[in-house]
Amino acid sequence: MSGPLDGVVAAAPLVCRRLRAGDVGQGEKGVPLGSGVLVGPTHVLTAAHVLKGCAGSKIGLRFDGLPMVRARRVDLGPEADPEKLDVALLELDRAPVGPAPVALWPVRRLPDKVHLFGYPAEDLKAEGAWRDFTNPTEIAKGFVQVDWPERALGSLKGQSGGPVIAFAGERPCLVGLLRGAIPDLRVSRFVPVSAVRRVWQGLPRPWSFAGAGSAAHFTCRAYARQAGDPDADLFRGRRAAVGRVGEHLRATAPEGRALVITGRPGAGKSSVLARAIIDQPEASAGGSLAFFARDTTVDALLDAVADLCGLPRSPSPDALIEGLKSLDEAGAAAPVQIAVDALDEAADGEARKMAAVLSALARVPAVRVAVACRLNRDSDGDDLLTPLKPPGGSCDLVDLDGEYQDLPGLERAAAAVLAQVEIHEPSGAAWRAYRSDPELRARLARVIGDRAEGNYLVAALAAIALARADAPVDPADPGFDAQKMVPSGVGEALTGCLNRFPVAERTAVRCLLTALAYARGAGLTDDQWLLFVRALEPRRIQHLSPEWMHSGPMAGYLLTTGSSADGITRRLFHRALDEELLPSEPKRSHDQQAIVETLLDVHGGAGDGTGWDTAPAYLIAHLAEHAAEAASGVLDKLIGDAEFLVHAEPASLLRALNRTTAPEGTPEGRAVRDVYRTSAHHYRGTEAGTGLDPDGRRLQLKERRELLAIDAARFQATTLLRGLSDPLPVRPRWASGAQASRALLWSLHGHDAGVSAIAATRLPDGRQIALTGGLDGYLCFWDVHDGSQMRCPLPDGADIVQAIACADVDGQPVAFTSGDDGTVSAWDLRTRAPSEHLTIPGYGAHALAGAMVEDGPVLVCGSAAGSDGSAGCLRPSPPFAWHPLAGFPGSPDLVVACLQTGATAALAVLAGRTGGAQVWDLRAGVRRPTSIDGVSEVQAVACTELNGAPVAVTCHRDRPVQLWDLDTGEPLGPLGMDDERALTVACTRIGRAVIALTAHANGTIGVWNLEVRRRVETLVGHTSAVRQIVCAERDTACSAGGGTDQPPFAVSGDDDGTVRAWDLSAVSGTAGRPGGSRAARATGSSPAIGSSHATGGSRRQRRTSYSGSGTTALAPRPGHSAEVSAVACVPGEPVVLSVAADAVRCWDLVSGEPQQPFTNFGAPVTSVGCAVLGDEPVTVFGGAEGQVSVRYLDGGAQPMVLDVPSGPISAVTCRSMASMIDGGAPGLQVAAADARGGLWVWDVPEAGRPGAPVPRHLRPDPQRRGASTALTCGELDGRPVLVGARTDERAQVWWLDTLQTRNYLRGHTGAVNAVACADLGGGPLVVTGGEDTRVRLWDLRDVEQLATLSHDGEVLAVLATTLDDHPVVISGGTDRYVMIWSVQDPSDPRPLHRIACPYPVTALDSAPGVLAVGSGREVILFELPPPVREAER
Repeated sequence: MSGPLDGVVAAAPLVCRRLRAGDVGQGEKGVPLGSGVLVGPTHVLTAAHVLKGCAGSKIGLRFDGLPMVRARRVDLGPEADPEKLDVALLELDRAPVGPAPVALWPVRRLPDKVHLFGYPAEDLKAEGAWRDFTNPTEIAKGFVQVDWPERALGSLKGQSGGPVIAFAGERPCLVGLLRGAIPDLRVSRFVPVSAVRRVWQGLPRPWSFAGAGSAAHFTCRAYARQAGDPDADLFRGRRAAVGRVGEHLRATAPEGRALVITGRPGAGKSSVLARAIIDQPEASAGGSLAFFARDTTVDALLDAVADLCGLPRSPSPDALIEGLKSLDEAGAAAPVQIAVDALDEAADGEARKMAAVLSALARVPAVRVAVACRLNRDSDGDDLLTPLKPPGGSCDLVDLDGEYQDLPGLERAAAAVLAQVEIHEPSGAAWRAYRSDPELRARLARVIGDRAEGNYLVAALAAIALARADAPVDPADPGFDAQKMVPSGVGEALTGCLNRFPVAERTAVRCLLTALAYARGAGLTDDQWLLFVRALEPRRIQHLSPEWMHSGPMAGYLLTTGSSADGITRRLFHRALDEELLPSEPKRSHDQQAIVETLLDVHGGAGDGTGWDTAPAYLIAHLAEHAAEAASGVLDKLIGDAEFLVHAEPASLLRALNRTTAPEGTPEGRAVRDVYRTSAHHYRGTEAGTGLDPDGRRLQLKERRELLAIDAARFQATTLLRGLSDPLPVRPRWASGAQASRALLWSLHGHDAGVSAIAATRLPDGRQIALTGGLDGYLCFWDVHDGSQMRCPLPDGADIVQAIACADVDGQPVAFTSGDDGTVSAWDLRTRAPSEHLTIPGYGAHALAGAMVEDGPVLVCGSAAGSDGSAGCLRPSPPFAWHPLAGFPGSPDLVVACLQTGATAALAVLAGRTGGAQVWDLRAGVRRPTSIDGVSEVQAVACTELNGAPVAVTCHRDRPVQLWDLDTGEPLGPLGMDDERALTVACTRIGRAVIALTAHANGTIGVWNLEVRRRVETLVGHTSAVRQIVCAERDTACSAGGGTDQPPFAVSGDDDGTVRAWDLSAVSGTAGRPGGSRAARATGSSPAIGSSHATGGSRRQRRTSYSGSGTTALAPRPGHSAEVSAVACVPGEPVVLSVAADAVRCWDLVSGEPQQPFTNFGAPVTSVGCAVLGDEPVTVFGGAEGQVSVRYLDGGAQPMVLDVPSGPISAVTCRSMASMIDGGAPGLQVAAADARGGLWVWDVPEAGRPGAPVPRHLRPDPQRRGASTALTCGELDGRPVLVGARTDERAQVWWLDTLQTRNYLRGHTGAVNAVACADLGGGPLVVTGGEDTRVRLWDLRDVEQLATLSHDGEVLAVLATTLDDHPVVISGGTDRYVMIWSVQDPSDPRPLHRIACPYPVTALDSAPGVLAVGSGREVILFELPPPVREAER
């Protein structure tokens, strides 16, 4: 093997060499037995069967280039025997000189890739061999199994007992011991280290380190080490603080709260936490995690904890917490320890979210949490301490500025630095005097301590500057001036360090340090550091060398060393140094621009995107963040590089994209943002190169590229599409954009059932949050800006969140939720925890709305007293006064809305099932004389002001949305056509325009300009009914001028539990001008979509052009509003048909332009088939009301309708006949299956032939309840056959001319969803796909199953065809993959291509060189590569 593993092993061998039996004297060869691994200075592990039969023999081990070492076997008991766990332990009589023990895999989660090492029996030179495997899987008896790579050897005889290695960061670690291989099954098995510990308790338990450079960071801080001194221990004092942290982490009884180490910058928070970890070298049996939070996200923390405990990764904190609770209930013997440092240095916007998660984790009985962070005190209080507190409680504080401040310890630390204790060859000369004179050292240390005022960083910087000076100073000297000679504060200490340099070098050194202050993550390698310097000060670069940069005076406490995928890295020792060195705006943004441009010049190629696959990991992870902080346009230029989009780390890039508001930047940049965000929920993750999608599937770079290319096609971003598609063998040519929207900000799964309630509010710090309640009994808190979430279960007794409202109670932001248990629960929005003293029993409401009046906030509660439909005003703070409002008899599900008409004045609108609506003045507590009469059943209401007057917008079950004047009670008119219904509504403003957002059952959201009462945009993307929507103002923290002029966000929730955020700045047409936006004109109302068929016209006539030019996307193509159930490529015509419940659409095969659609079906179409009748292409449609329609593509003849009286058509197919059965004229055989299980066949003549087709009908089998879900035609020995996929776990074959059953194809273990039939050269082949996730290939003649292929989800579509005269099978399903298999030998199919799609694959068809795919509501056309045989090879 080549790469870092090979290099590490060669430099410091981690694996024990050949095990031998017999005499082990010098030069004795012995008999080779197997392999082993050194896990301690004198301990080696191997497989027990390797030593089988060696009783009484001498055992020796040989390391590379070293004499053989004698060993004895340690008894591990019967559980370790070869027939059981198969583990053996050898103890060496002496430690070998050179080889170091291998590090151990620190977490329970298995790695994605492992490397097996050992000495094959045929390896006569004893060089050893590596084998690489992916996706290890736990099996029975505690073993782990890996599949051999296709067409490659697995582990070999003689490698048993060898190590199984994986990388934890950059460090190779032992995952397990190789047990052996099963060649017939092409698998190898190993024993994981967790199982080894069951028989040998002496196997060490290491801490797990997570976060960039975490291991180096915690080690450096624990020993207070200076750069370049790997063995020194300068930590002094603070033993009480260290002891308290250790007691908390090791506590046997749960405390239910986090321990927080805090203090001002430089107080030693990191050192105290790290020392407590180092003082406990053996990790807890439950798992121990040291997490360095600098520049990380809450998702990274969740992943690290999940990996530690062997739980599934999930973006949901509550799922992790439930998993930890289950471990506790299972009787975990020891706590899970979580130590987090630098919480306040987390990525932008992540610190508070991480704090809330840590607070929740600390409340799990089996978890102990210790956190080191600044509190960032501001006008809102203790910013990070607040979310760290448990509900109604407080944190356990270790305040290094208060009770735990250790000034004598600080003096001892300063004295140790002055004497350069344990420092190897320190520079300077003064330290010699301080080391030899304890009294001088103590006097100066006291002065340093006084000046530092408890700041260990300042003391260390001051002491090292004095220690490495040319001559010592003595406070007892008359001329000693402490203010001039000893610094106070980080700025003075930094200046003192710089003054150690010659005057001519100080500016250069400051430039060096400033360049490093811009570093992110684990820091910069020396070469990257020089590039940063070159960007900021090009003239300095020629005088610098890497060695000089981190040696001599530059060492000390200015730099810290870490590691990353790029190698050894440097960062400034402390964040306080970053803050001191970084300039203010606008220079900072100019510096960032220079850094980005310099990095691109060196690593980004010549602007053509080449080289990103080999770019340094730092650029992949952090370049977008630098660009986001640079001058305007820099980020847009960067994301215009398609290759960068593919390779950039998704979490970092999404953070960068969300830092800037949509109106900024270039049109091209906005287009790329639209494309990237559309499927970001599939590939957002924390690891460079891969990301986890919502289903837990790990996406590879190729799959991310495929999704991005499809989204570029959906947005018609042609230049971007070309750049993304060029490396792909199967390329999207075009795609519809039915589920793509320019306004989408993020889309995430929030609930396991439908979203039942929603609200939004702004926190005192300016951040905007949304809350969603679900039918799953959870409340979700969302950061509207980036979509991060936290889920909390409802209090005991409530299963459903019925309503949510927000209010400011006594200066604290509070959310009130009404559950189905009749209780209004309060939640502190800063801690995301229940506020028990504000919970109000007995007033559970179907609806809640909040408002502010003179004497404080009020909640308007609908249906608060049961079935009489009563409502009232509730004072949400003690003593919880209740003021009843009028009732609506017979309306138990009142809807309410409030409108703030002044600082302390508000109106409330109440409406219900019985019709009518009441308007109440909440300040006066009286009903206004005007009311809304003549209103039918109301299911939602929203209020706003229009032209200075209050108005209400109401949604009804039986009529369109209505607009009302609340002053007069008069209707102002409907919104939409008579057949448009909305489920809910919200109102807001975009600039001066008053906007209503209406949510609909088909998953769309209408955007209406209320002034002109016109729909200006349709937001698409939800895949189920949207029942909840709310508008949220933009964060003041990320909006110039406080955000008052910035367009708001909208947040919506659907029946699937998905929550989406919409950036309404992308909505155009809101200024009252007629016609709305381009997107509005392109969706739903386009004449090309809604026009009727004109007899004699050409369906291939081109309509409005939708093709974009360049990267700028005008708007996504229109498409279906329901899931695509079938696609068909018309034979001999450049046309693709797509079928969904809403319409049958036609697409130009080449350009993707929508063509004039088929209309006048009278009922939804369920299925489609295509063939040629005579010389004309025809299409056959099956309808939901039992009609089969045969139509010519050119529309030149009237459709032929074939009636099926027994109900809806579930499937149709057709085949051309050279001649009718009763004559020589060509004809068409049409077959249809009805929903009851019946079968119908017609022989259809050419147009103009006399006579109506007479059906042949096969009645359903009364003894079987299954029905056909798909049909296809084929031939067997020249006789036509019909094959049907059935719901009763089988496929059925009929002779088409007689409808007699020929045979059944049995093998599926669930419903068969799809079927295809083709003669691919080796006889008739049938392909079936089912809900059992399998694709099965059948020999039709012999009724034999030839092969089984697998998907990761239910198979929904299959296709058998040829590509470049090469037989292939194509399949797709709920796993969102299209799979293309070579079936040159149907008994041995080979995978050719796997294509990622954005939604489940529901339909497939092909034409020469292209593949049409139905994915969700989208139609995607792929270009297939001609050289299929090359792909197979």
